[in-house]
Amino acid sequence: MDLLLGPGVDQPAVRRYHFQVADLISFQTDSPNIELTGDADIYENHLLITFELSDPKNLIAASLGHGSWKLEHLRRADELWKKTCFEAFLSIPGEKKYWELNIATDGEWNIYSFDDYRTPQPPKESTDFHISKLITTPQSLTCELTTKLKFPELDYSLCAIIKMRDGNTFYYSTNHAGQKPDFHIRDSLSLQCFRE
Repeated sequence: MDLLLGPGVDQPAVRRYHFQVADLISFQTDSPNIELTGDADIYENHLLITFELSDPKNLIAASLGHGSWKLEHLRRADELWKKTCFEAFLSIPGEKKYWELNIATDGEWNIYSFDDYRTPQPPKESTDFHISKLITTPQSLTCELTTKLKFPELDYSLCAIIKMRDGNTFYYSTNHAGQKPDFHIRDSLSLQCFRE
């Protein structure tokens, strides 16, 4: 995580939250030779989310680029699930409200807030979080968000919709709680972080 703070810059001496590195599993049993892991961390008012991707056969239709995106090149957009998209779902334990973060490989992104399962519709853009940095390599995507919200605890899941060159779509998540791919199911947010 030091990369986002700049070379040679020490981590701030603050109370930290820490998430755990987790594997993202495909909902389909016939998934291709692709591996995905995710990690996240909170320090001060920053939320860092990182996805690590292994695609040795170059099967994914839209690959990640290399570099640090300029903020003016990032665009809020809807329906990112129609293409390769990396996602995070966040909620405070015991509350029905949750947030959905979407980041596509082309710099399009959005974050929505929901009062309950998929409510409201259409989704409502959230101003609780703002992207401050986005860094991609062919094997990773790291997003830094800023927020004024305080989290004593968080439930979360990390997900991805992967579009293949052959036209197939695969749904990856740290936990699939439904009979079909549905990242919004509350029980899917099975990972937790606690105040250290």
